[in-house]
Amino acid sequence: MKAVLLLVISVIGAISMHAQKGYPVPPESPDRLFYIQHNRNHNTFVYDANVGANKTLNAKEPIDIYRIAYTKGGKKEELSGMQRKLAYGVTCSRLSNGTFEFCLVSFPDKKLYLKHGSDGRYVVTTTINGREMILHRIFLATKNDSLLSPKLDYADFYGKCPKTGREIKERFYIKA
Repeated sequence: MKAVLLLVISVIGAISMHAQKGYPVPPESPDRLFYIQHNRNHNTFVYDANVGANKTLNAKEPIDIYRIAYTKGGKKEELSGMQRKLAYGVTCSRLSNGTFEFCLVSFPDKKLYLKHGSDGRYVVTTTINGREMILHRIFLATKNDSLLSPKLDYADFYGKCPKTGREIKERFYIKA
């Protein structure tokens, strides 16, 4: 009985690590890198490895970014020009070791790294508050309700420790 209770608690804990309460989780994909959600609605911005038939990254555009519009029944949509240029797009450069360094256009100081993981799939790694993580998702919390210029309060980064495999969450406060 004790083992069953521990298992149930572990499963509930793992599920809560992967989704904000009441937020949809995008369908699984073997090329999924991470996704971003925010407190303004349930629409989700998805970042997948842009791989060809031979499972190598597209060197010119290594990340496929799109939006799942849950406010429109879960419809997959391309990012608008404003979303790509001001918020959810990326700037990316290839490093000499085959890794790609990139950042979100709205968050240029936070470096992210796209590379092969230990299981052969592509992963994104970053360091938050001094801890390295394999990134799975980001949740953005805004301070105000302005549609034109929301002010970001903090970002919760969810992922796992590359050394131990343990799930971790780190909050990163945005300096105004």
